[in-house]
Amino acid sequence: MPIESKEEVEYCKLLVNYTAEPGVVIEKRNECLKQLKNMPVSGFRKGKAPNDVLLSIYRKQVDSFVIKELVAHAYDDVLFETGITPIGYPNTSDIQLVGNTFSCRMLFLKKPDFELKQYKDLEIPNPHIEKTETELTEELLYQVRKQFADVVPYGEKDFAQSGDKITMSYELRADGMEPIVNDGEIYVVGSNKLTNDFDDNLLGMVPDEEREFDIMMNSFVMNMLLRKEHAHGENCEHEPTRTHVKVKLHMGMKSVPCSDNEELAKKANYESYQKLREAATGSATSRIQQNRSFMIGNQIKIRLVESHDFEVPSWLMLMEAQNIAVQEGIKWDEITNETRESYLKRSKERVKLSCIFDSIRKTEPEAQMSDEEVKEYLTRLFTMQGQDAQKGFVEAERTGKLLGMISAVRDEITTQWLVKNSKVVE
Repeated sequence: MPIESKEEVEYCKLLVNYTAEPGVVIEKRNECLKQLKNMPVSGFRKGKAPNDVLLSIYRKQVDSFVIKELVAHAYDDVLFETGITPIGYPNTSDIQLVGNTFSCRMLFLKKPDFELKQYKDLEIPNPHIEKTETELTEELLYQVRKQFADVVPYGEKDFAQSGDKITMSYELRADGMEPIVNDGEIYVVGSNKLTNDFDDNLLGMVPDEEREFDIMMNSFVMNMLLRKEHAHGENCEHEPTRTHVKVKLHMGMKSVPCSDNEELAKKANYESYQKLREAATGSATSRIQQNRSFMIGNQIKIRLVESHDFEVPSWLMLMEAQNIAVQEGIKWDEITNETRESYLKRSKERVKLSCIFDSIRKTEPEAQMSDEEVKEYLTRLFTMQGQDAQKGFVEAERTGKLLGMISAVRDEITTQWLVKNSKVVE
């Protein structure tokens, strides 16, 4: 047996001492010598040098080839004999190749063993969808109407509402600071570029109206405004402070949604309004189905995690928590203990679900994608996002996100399969 010994040195960490069978070593060495057969050897015609001569000249290259091949062979042997599900590739050490004897030590990180519980024919409550097909269709049509809206100046009865573009002047006064004055600025109500309270106080204003009110101005916006006011852009630091505001609205423009008729269809490049409505209805139907499938999938994931009670290795939880933090642009060493605990809790659930999904995929071939299918899926995704697919793969690998993306695709396919094989009940 190639495996001399194995020991679980820590939960889900398996240390294996491996020795290859001499026949395998000889086979790998002969493979390499066959590839070297046509290499130039002084005193011999091309392809006629004996193996022992080739070996003496190219010993370093042959040994390097044999070691690489035997490490890969050892990896396959261990997986076959132990049946473990590895996490990545093992750490290989103490590699020795002497004559026809090869040995090494391999430390495998493996997923925990557990009994796969019921995962098919789960009874899932029919999810509540907030909007009907008709309601969502009308909402989508209204979005198209807003997209092709006409922008018109305020009339006599118009007043400032969210989304309107206005011209205003304002003065900001905070204790201990020079006043900040802007004599004319084009501003979109509801953009909240200063503060939410500032925009709330603009609502209902009409041209030539003046208002005064107090707001709490945050330090970031205050510093930005101060840098505009000072020619040299001094880096002035200020904590959030109560600020008195005087504002005057000069004029306003509002968007008037396009009429819901043939003109709208023409602007949206549809041959008729009926075709436009059919497209909106189809999109609404698709969104509702996707949302319903998503909600059912989430319920299945929760059910699977709750029904499988097995220990998750602490080191694996930590690895996954740090990976989540990287994906979210968070530096692990700079977060509080409370935040770390929240990441570890999320990672435990994700690791459990990943282990369960792996077991399901081993049992159900239809619940998974091949490597080539995953690549094609990601290629389509990059293309849909307007990226060059090849550059997308390179960048994802550079930032360490590629493995996560591949895993996410596989899990999504498995989730869709589980949804199809569940029972939705009222």
